[in-house]
Parts: sequence; C-alpha cells; structure tokens
Amino acid sequence: MKLTERRRARETALKILYREGMVVGSTDRSFASVMESLSGEKHKASRDYCELLLQGIKDNLSEIDSIIEGSSKNWSIDRISIIDLNILRIAVFELKWHKDSVPFKVAIDEALELAKRYSADDSFKFINGVLDGVAKTV
Repeated sequence: MKLTERRRARETALKILYREGMVVGSTDRSFASVMESLSGEKHKASRDYCELLLQGIKDNLSEIDSIIEGSSKNWSIDRISIIDLNILRIAVFELKWHKDSVPFKVAIDEALELAKRYSADDSFKFINGVLDGVAKTV
C-alpha cells in the first residue's frame, strides 16, 4: 500500500472520529458521509485501512486512552483537544497493534503531519512528546 493511500485513510479516520466526538449518536451517518470520499475501486486500499483503524481504535479504546494518558505528562484525556486526542489514538493504535506493518518513525511522522494540517499551530509539539513516550513503552 502506498503512503498516500494510508495517509488518505488516516485523514478519513480522523474526520470520522472527530465527527463522532462532536455529534452524539452520529456514528453511522458520519461514517457513511465521510467514507464517500473513498468510494470506488481506486480507493479500496485506503477504505480498507481506514476501516481497520476505526475498528481497532473502537476495540481497544480504553487501553489506547490509558496509554495516551500515561505518556501525557500532567495532562488528562479530558484536557486534550478532540483533534489531538484522535490523532494520538490513530498513532497509538498503529504503534501498538500494527508495529509490524507501520514503522514507529512513519506512525509518528504521519501523526505530526495530521497535527500540522488539522490542529493548532503548536499541537504537533505536544503530540510528538506524547508519542515519543508511547514509543518507549510499547
């Protein structure tokens, strides 16, 4: 799978996770409307990886959040912005459950790229610090 396909999958997963966090009960509608951007055979690999990310995060959410909180010095989960938290969730899932197919450096770099594109100006520094701690523990 090409980097751009996985990047597209991560971005789509981030959008879905964000919408779910902002609008209670919108899971099915959010998923369907955002996944439309990955319709067609051309985006099958991105769609499949996005679904893997979303299911993996859903199945392991409490452990993922515990890992994030353990690596966030003086920050509880409820203090982290929804965008940053979801970027971290995607990266932690890849770091812990997909380390064989996604090297640590790639997972962290991709998280930083998402932060630079979708989050506050200096959020990537916070995300980098948290993921550095996560990488040392997983």
